[in-house]
Amino acid sequence: MSLTKFILLLALTSGSWQGVALSDAPAGVTIRNVKYETFAAVSSRGSVAATTSSNPNRLPLPTDGSAVRIERTELHAYSMDLNNQGAKAIKAISWDFIFTDPATNAELLRHSFANVQQIDPARHKTIKFTTQLSPPPIVTAADLAKKSAPFVRSATLQCVLFSDGSTWEHSSARGKACERLERWIESRKSWHPQLEDLPFNP
Repeated sequence: MSLTKFILLLALTSGSWQGVALSDAPAGVTIRNVKYETFAAVSSRGSVAATTSSNPNRLPLPTDGSAVRIERTELHAYSMDLNNQGAKAIKAISWDFIFTDPATNAELLRHSFANVQQIDPARHKTIKFTTQLSPPPIVTAADLAKKSAPFVRSATLQCVLFSDGSTWEHSSARGKACERLERWIESRKSWHPQLEDLPFNP
């Protein structure tokens, strides 16, 4: 069987730790189940043979003498559950995923994301952003041996854009978070409008 691209996703459960949510959010909007997952996207190009193997870690073998190139990309999925018990439907959000040192409470790393996601009142959805941006490195043997997560993970909303055009902005947001979000929404229309998640660079 000839394939131009074969995709294999390998979940690495060691990265799927849950975190805690921060409380600063619009009235009726709550965050929970803050977590990230690390997995690999493996792709190959060339002529490959069909396989009936049940082993998900095994790639198809080449069927001829042509070269087969295999590429492995490490990806990270950052997510949170957003519950909207407020009076207005949510249209889009910008939010930060934060890693904190559990011993010192010092902020180690912060990633900024944005999602166009409709969440009506009395509804909840999982907000997810998949990227090559990685969590802080685990560099010591003691960290690797810990059964608990080496970081405290939390999420905070920077801006919420409601369907009626009104906005909510975090009290300590950097700059004008909602103006950046609205510009980002306009810009993404010329990129890939079918996608809900694209990089957000405030």
